Amino acid sequence: SHQHFPTVAFNAYSASPRSFLAMQSYRRAQTSQSEAVTLGRILPIVETVEWIEKLASTSGVEDIQLRIKDTSDYATVLDRIKSAQSICQRSGVRLWINDHW
Repeated sequence: SHQHFPTVAFNAYSASPRSFLAMQSYRRAQTSQSEAVTLGRILPIVETVEWIEKLASTSGVEDIQLRIKDTSDYATVLDRIKSAQSICQRSGVRLWINDHW
């Protein structure tokens, strides 16, 4: 079930649990009637914006997860997320952020 997958904030500033959307695997979605967000078949997990730029135009990639582990500097993290978000929006790829909420 979707309980074993992470959630994404629909509205990060809301205290309501309804602000989080359930996700499900591609395989699960094939047999499920759930309205949960379905992850793509390929989910690259990368550490840099440069990798996001390379992968965002790759056929079959619908989702990319960005894991920032080399810094905790707020301005740096925010800059990387905004850059990654811009690339993914232009390419029609969903961006998932790990570890920095």
